[in-house]
Amino acid sequence: MKTFPTSAAWCLGILFISVSLITTGSSEVQVVGPADPVVALAGDDIILPCSLKPSVSAEDMVVKWTRVNLTTGNNVHRCRQGRVSNEDQSTSYKGRTSMFNEDLKNGNVSLKLTRVTLSDAGSYRCFIPTLTSQVKETTVQLFPLQHTSHTSKPPTLSHCLCPNIPTTCCSVLIFLLPTVDS
Repeated sequence: MKTFPTSAAWCLGILFISVSLITTGSSEVQVVGPADPVVALAGDDIILPCSLKPSVSAEDMVVKWTRVNLTTGNNVHRCRQGRVSNEDQSTSYKGRTSMFNEDLKNGNVSLKLTRVTLSDAGSYRCFIPTLTSQVKETTVQLFPLQHTSHTSKPPTLSHCLCPNIPTTCCSVLIFLLPTVDS
């Protein structure tokens, strides 16, 4: 009978550790971005979505937004413990970036980029180095488009040259067609 309590305690200990590992794995905080690219017209203000799942506060974290594949000047925006920390921000983004500080407590680490330019096209990385999870970053694609010189508003379905392609593709193709000024 002396071995029963030891065996029972050992079994309960293994069970507790197993449940703890399962629970910890399922509640690991991850950085999540959109599945689709962000498409915007040049001159618009846009949001590059990024959040923590499950929703936990990012108020005490460091959040870094950078441009991927740029050798220099890739720092877009940095937030440390809820405060902007843009000392080494690329000059092309100065005065054009912000985060939703009041929503950091809900895990919203999205970046707002104002006055989008064609040179803003590319991949943006949202990175949170202080997370202990394996998923500390996500990448968001941005595709800025130029208005055509023929109209000041975006094309409608009636302008679509490719009826068998979904509307979003048609809109993109319309903007990418070259124009010749006489």
